Amino acid sequence: MTQSQVLVDDPLQRIWLGQAMLEEFLNEREFLAAMLDTQWRMIRTFVEARSAPGKRATPGYIVGLDDQLTSLATFLQRNMGRHAQEKIFSVSDLPRQYRSYTKSVQESIAEYIRFELFMRQLILMRDQHHIWYIGGEWYMPPSVIDKYRLLFRGARESYRNHRNFHGRPNRDRVRLKRLRVAPATSTSAS
Repeated sequence: MTQSQVLVDDPLQRIWLGQAMLEEFLNEREFLAAMLDTQWRMIRTFVEARSAPGKRATPGYIVGLDDQLTSLATFLQRNMGRHAQEKIFSVSDLPRQYRSYTKSVQESIAEYIRFELFMRQLILMRDQHHIWYIGGEWYMPPSVIDKYRLLFRGARESYRNHRNFHGRPNRDRVRLKRLRVAPATSTSAS
């Protein structure tokens, strides 16, 4: 038996040997939320990826990687902002038994968990034909990108249009509030 085939009781050793399962760190609800968040953050990173330094982003293409999913996962994780990575899984999300380790060890564990989430999501996306490798490029079809953009645009619009009296000058807001006119009511005399 080799070292990696021996089951170890120490949780930290299980992680380093690749024996730890995501189920040890996340319950089902947290896992599903993390997978969905991972998917959308990966698509955003895919859309914003640049083919070369100083060039504009070409949505849907990532060049310069081999055909291994691990290479793509590493690329996406490196090009995703620190804040976005911590939204997926952070040190504060670790179970209590891992809080006694040093901060750098805790960060390594969180990075391992994020990488596992990335790999699982990439496998799902590949199996659903949302990404594939063609001629030295990773490709994401426009339909997946458009779905992401529609959801992102809808969320942004709902935030912008949430204000009452949107687009009205302050002088009209005060007058209409005094008259108790609903914000959507026209005030023209025609």
